[in-house]
Amino acid sequence: KRVINSTGALSLPEIPKKLVVIGGGYIGMELGTAYANFGTEVTVVEAGDEILAGFEKAMSSVVKRALQKKGNVNIHTKAMAKGVEETETGVKVSFEVKGEIQTVEADYVLVTVGRRPNTQEIGLEQVGVKMTDRGIIEIDEQCRTNVSNIYAIGDIVPGPPLAHKASYEGKVAVEAISGHASAIDYIGIPAVCFTDPELASVGYTKKQAEE
Repeated sequence: KRVINSTGALSLPEIPKKLVVIGGGYIGMELGTAYANFGTEVTVVEAGDEILAGFEKAMSSVVKRALQKKGNVNIHTKAMAKGVEETETGVKVSFEVKGEIQTVEADYVLVTVGRRPNTQEIGLEQVGVKMTDRGIIEIDEQCRTNVSNIYAIGDIVPGPPLAHKASYEGKVAVEAISGHASAIDYIGIPAVCFTDPELASVGYTKKQAEE
């Protein structure tokens, strides 16, 4: 299997010579950086204007420059993946940049976009829990769903899929269940990305503060 997700990327039988990463977010850039440090030639395909869009551009640019200096990392932004074709020796990935179709061959393609929470077929629909089309559960400021005795936390609720965010939500939910007037306030939750160099932030970005 040459098309892998983040779980598969952590258990490859060998270090690939070439790897295409679709998605320049947290997971894509962390794993892309790790393999680049192992010597893999990495190509990142990101649909947005910049990689690591959740961080200040001045911060993500530092990571982008550091990766490009390694000499084995190519980053394509404003690029839309169009198709993946498995070959005898690997995969061929096509993507569009400024109306032009480009192709790159690799041993594997790592897809880090489009993941959905595993909330289907566990009975939530039957009890009336509201979810978005992507299976994300809607909650209030105490992590309570629209069904008053059901709470939800972590990657299945809105917001970035961060472990410490989930831990914080769990604490708020337990306190709310115990009768305390606890409520979530994400402004103090830090965000960390284990690239090279590593990034960390807390609070508003400049754009968010201005808005």
